[in-house]
Amino acid sequence: MLDESKSATLAEMNQAKVEDLDFPGLKAAGRSAEEQAASILEAMTFEEKAGFISGYKSLGIRALPRLGLPSVWMSDATSGVRSYGPAAAFPSGVAMAASWDRQLIARAAGSIAETARAKGISILLGPGVNIARIPTCGRNFEYFGEDPFLAGEMAAAYISACSKKGVICTVKHLAANNSEYDRHKISSDMDERTLRELYLPAFETAVKKGGATALMTAYNPINGVWASENRRLITDILRGEWGFEGMVISDWNSLYSTSGPMNAGMDLEMPQARWLSRERIQKAVESGEVPQQKLDDMCGRILRTLFTAGVYSRPVKDTDSREFHEEHNKRALQTAEAGIVLLKNNNKALP
Repeated sequence: MLDESKSATLAEMNQAKVEDLDFPGLKAAGRSAEEQAASILEAMTFEEKAGFISGYKSLGIRALPRLGLPSVWMSDATSGVRSYGPAAAFPSGVAMAASWDRQLIARAAGSIAETARAKGISILLGPGVNIARIPTCGRNFEYFGEDPFLAGEMAAAYISACSKKGVICTVKHLAANNSEYDRHKISSDMDERTLRELYLPAFETAVKKGGATALMTAYNPINGVWASENRRLITDILRGEWGFEGMVISDWNSLYSTSGPMNAGMDLEMPQARWLSRERIQKAVESGEVPQQKLDDMCGRILRTLFTAGVYSRPVKDTDSREFHEEHNKRALQTAEAGIVLLKNNNKALP
């Protein structure tokens, strides 16, 4: 997902976090997340809105200093928090799933979330719930296996635990991203039954049971329509059928136009502005390709997601949490041990 050559340096991100501590935040005691988001949205200029829907320093959501809101930081979470210095290394998704233990996964996720908060991270880029369908897929290790039910249950436990710690999980990659080969171009084609029974159930469970508030779209087209431009997937199914009210972000450099994602229901381009640059957005709005309301909706969903999680009502870093300690190591070891699977070659299927 992350192109390391283009990612912000650790020093840059740390410096940005230090600067963020100077922001006063929003003084809005007693107001709902919806009301807080609406208040900020009403005060935003067109320039601020256009800049808010694209990434900042590769792993962040842009600050709104005029309105007292700091940058918000993300981290990959395949085996725990990554790119922000030392952290406990947890087993990958497929090992976690092999435990079939929801409570164990929840405890592991809680430890990962504690580390994230201690490091000033509010959004984890995971879990991944794509189904292991192609043995040569290089990222099968980070998913929860080939069973949509198991993947959904593990994801729900993971997400719920992180949410209790105030950390947002980003479920990925919606949808049918089951091979890394040429995934910017190759379309995942299937009938409706296959889509519903194999490729969507884990996402649906993550939303309905896990309470997911962020999802990431895939690189690939689905039946010829880019995932990031797939209105039926993002708006009709995800938001309409499943009742998802959170934000939808792109995988890194996975947008292919300006009007397509905006009209489909996307919210945030990562890692930085390319197709959703201020200039392109302004041109799309002025030409009538994209209604102004779409831009407002995108900003509103991002703001509402962050306010709901309490991101803007707390310090950037949780000083009561520890970035790295022995308890996390013990929990990682317990999780790894629970994922060990013993296979017996009773019928001599293997030489």
